[in-house]
Amino acid sequence: MRLAAALAFALVAAPAVAQPDPFVRPLPPAAAGTEVLGRYLRELGFEPKALSPDVYQVTIERDRWPVHAMLSLSTDGRRIWLESKFAPVEDPDRVPPAAWKRLLEANEKIGPAHFAFDKADRRIHLYKSFDNQALTPDRLRRELDHFDTTVRKTQDYWRAENFKPVIGSTDPPVPTPAIPPSVPVAKTVPAVPVSREVGDAERLAAAWEVTEIHVKGRRTPDEVMKDRKASLRFRSGPAGTLTAELRTGPDAPRTVRVVLDPDRPAKHIDFVDDRDVSEVGIYKLDGDVLTMCFAAPGEPRPVAFTTNEQSKNWVIVLKRVK
Repeated sequence: MRLAAALAFALVAAPAVAQPDPFVRPLPPAAAGTEVLGRYLRELGFEPKALSPDVYQVTIERDRWPVHAMLSLSTDGRRIWLESKFAPVEDPDRVPPAAWKRLLEANEKIGPAHFAFDKADRRIHLYKSFDNQALTPDRLRRELDHFDTTVRKTQDYWRAENFKPVIGSTDPPVPTPAIPPSVPVAKTVPAVPVSREVGDAERLAAAWEVTEIHVKGRRTPDEVMKDRKASLRFRSGPAGTLTAELRTGPDAPRTVRVVLDPDRPAKHIDFVDDRDVSEVGIYKLDGDVLTMCFAAPGEPRPVAFTTNEQSKNWVIVLKRVK
């Protein structure tokens, strides 16, 4: 029994059945799949990097300026998404409002491409999609060239300098201490902090307590949750791999491989068992709270963290154990 299904079964006694491989897209006729997309990119001279089973990244370099673009298929396979992301915004709440206003105004000029800010990674992203019907290498090249041009010509809107935090006019001035003339001033070089971007795989690597389960619009009673004491532990592995262990009782934990794709408007998460059977879902991290929504067997990946009487999805809420 797979991981999220096991949670639902253990807590609401819902049976879990086999689920199709989510990496096989339900493509419409005459549409290119992920493998074809990768082959076209190689034919065009790119060296596509597979960020996940259905996301490629390519680099377009002009005038010593490399632009990184990601390509992926929509859930129904009918459209191809292009995406580029920019430097993290240090403090979004203290960015000059004029910078955000100019970014919104730019969306009116560059459609169907558009900018969006993802508060999870604190980055500005540029997105564009196009129809996947009758795709050819030549058309793919034109779409990439146009997207690359959009990235370059809009740099005045997304450049990092625009989004530096500013001190508000209401902030009190910082007093400068007086230094006696007789005291020599030592010239010191401030230490430069070493920083790196922490990814979601590293943020997830911890023990989590299951606090809520929602199925068919109903929340599992708290007393059932308390009795079951269900928990989930993510463990980091070599080369950035991630596994998850589920405990719903005294038995040995169930372990699955975890596949993340955080570079989506709704972040993807897949649980893959030892038979390569996958369970597809989406997730969001809000501090010490993790929310996941998984599709029922045979259903497409969810697009929102909701469930109702007609929906076959289930929502799982977890809290980090400290």
